[in-house]
Amino acid sequence: MKTLPVSVESEKAALGAVLLDPKQLATLLQSAAIEDFCLSSHREILRVMVNLDRSQTPLDVVTLVTELDQAHKLESVGGAAYVGELLVGVPDNPNPNTEAYAVKIHDLARARALHFAASVACSSIEQGEPVDDVLGRLQQRELELIRANTRGARPIKAAALDFLNQFCAACDADGPDIKFTTSLPDLDSKTGGLQGLVYVGGRTGGGKSTFLQQMAFAQAKEGHWVYFATLEMTERVVLARGASMLTDIPTKSILNPRYLSKEDRRAITEAVAEIQTWPIVIDDTGGLEIHQLLANCRAQINKGVECAYIDYLQMIGCREYTRPYDKVTAISGALRDLAKTSDVPVVAACQLSRPENVNDRPTLFDCKESGAIENDASLLLAVYRPKEGERYTGEDEILVLKQRNGTTGPVHV
Repeated sequence: MKTLPVSVESEKAALGAVLLDPKQLATLLQSAAIEDFCLSSHREILRVMVNLDRSQTPLDVVTLVTELDQAHKLESVGGAAYVGELLVGVPDNPNPNTEAYAVKIHDLARARALHFAASVACSSIEQGEPVDDVLGRLQQRELELIRANTRGARPIKAAALDFLNQFCAACDADGPDIKFTTSLPDLDSKTGGLQGLVYVGGRTGGGKSTFLQQMAFAQAKEGHWVYFATLEMTERVVLARGASMLTDIPTKSILNPRYLSKEDRRAITEAVAEIQTWPIVIDDTGGLEIHQLLANCRAQINKGVECAYIDYLQMIGCREYTRPYDKVTAISGALRDLAKTSDVPVVAACQLSRPENVNDRPTLFDCKESGAIENDASLLLAVYRPKEGERYTGEDEILVLKQRNGTTGPVHV
């Protein structure tokens, strides 16, 4: 049987580096936690080191042994001789190596945690638990491990160097300034395109899904790989809407083509022939749970997808929660983490609450069920289509309700 991943040598070297230079304790704890150490003796030694540091007691072999002895922990960690052995092999200047030790310890701890989660999942399946429940817990644990691998604090010099490299690359880049277009030039100018987690809000029948697909197809037409997950429409409706966008023939007529002219039929055929050459993946699987959707997104991102679209938020399942507020909060947080950890824009439609007056402009307060939609989004857009009687006036607007790095306000379309 294979043993779990662990490096006792790295743990000993990290603890020895702290004994040699107590300032290395901060460096160690920046990348690794006490719980990341595999051996219980090493966790206890590090815990005592932290206590000595907090009490501003000088940290060396003598004080460490004394503190362990007073806590009746000395023998359980191997005795004074073992503590002294921690210094063996540690270079006189441990500074360059401490962070490397810490990173390795942390990565191995995550590997053990993943191994344990997979073992629990296998055991649950063998005991007859529903597959979706097991997958949900496994997906949640995966997200926790991804969050635990955040880079953390680092000197501004390093951050500035990365910024300048990205800035210079953007200055010298060929092609359009906007990598992921919203499909509307004025909106691109205001927002800089799509980044992070983007929500497109709209009321029932208000055009949010149409606008979402318009953005997705515009990016695919430019050659970007796009994943379009629709929990509401079939792929037939998605293709019909796409053909309508290219031909201006109403979607309803395309779905019921009996009375179309020969010219319209030819135009639609040519439009679909063009669409099929675009790098877009359509997923019309209904009733997806959040863990299933995340798995599908990550699988497509691993294959090269550059932007993920989801239609729409409130239709995603989350069995762990029954209250709409808790459900939307959990799903929105998962989508935010997906966008952040994959560095791929995630664009999701969301339902807005019904207004008292049909022509009231949407606001942040209309984000249905949860404030997490506003908090998690890098960009929050809303489709506004005023009516006169039962007809739309044609004075449509896309409202920028929130933007982390820019201004808000309406854009006329």
